[in-house]
Amino acid sequence: SKFGSSSIRLVNTGSTATVTSTFGHLYLDGPSSNLGLSHAFGKFAASASNVRTINLGTATYTLSGTSINWNMSTTNNITLVATSSTIISLGSTGGQTITFTTGNKSYGTVILQGANEASIGVGNASNANFINLTRNGSSDTASRNIIQLNLPANATVTVTGSFTVTGESTIKRALVWPSSNGVPATLVLTGASLSLQNVDFQDVIFNNGGSNLDLSTITGGSGDAGGNSMSGGGTLTFTTATTQTWNSTGGGNFSDVSKWTSRIPL
Repeated sequence: SKFGSSSIRLVNTGSTATVTSTFGHLYLDGPSSNLGLSHAFGKFAASASNVRTINLGTATYTLSGTSINWNMSTTNNITLVATSSTIISLGSTGGQTITFTTGNKSYGTVILQGANEASIGVGNASNANFINLTRNGSSDTASRNIIQLNLPANATVTVTGSFTVTGESTIKRALVWPSSNGVPATLVLTGASLSLQNVDFQDVIFNNGGSNLDLSTITGGSGDAGGNSMSGGGTLTFTTATTQTWNSTGGGNFSDVSKWTSRIPL
């Protein structure tokens, strides 16, 4: 679907459709008497420099597309009203990377699901802003070992409400790291509540508004995969590293905790 220079009220689309905004005013919720609609479509494409207003209202959007399923990589002259909306990316069932490209706009609740990599892009901007950001798995994740959240390298992601990352288990963990290996991403969590489980971090610059950030006691432990640091003051603490020795003389499964000193190595 493509919408031009007039104001549009979108009621529904198909789950494989791409909604494209090029000009004008796009309004995606119901009237005041029927707010909070639910939409399901494949992708949302709004990367252009034309003057536009996009109002997501209080609606919930479920994206099932692959590759870049939310594209606002060029956001010059766009007014985005999105802080009361919920966007759910169903993610990949085939191992592909799914990218949610925000531009420099602010979003309400964004939930990134699925196995393999879910990537946050900023396009021609240098920051992405969320009230609530969640990365978790799905039914597909059980057959895969990877749940990744790729933050934009050399850019800043700010979360002000809640930051949730859920690894499936101590052996099927989640990894939060930048989109370019070795090029750090900044994660600002000032004032945000954290819900983390079975998560490792790599090349992330944390900013907690000068307060300490203690990740040592999260369920399943937090792993320091290297390159992490703290900016703006405060101390960053991960689960304490301990030497793990394989204790079985008769072989076994490396994912069997009973074969190790005290836990499966992070």
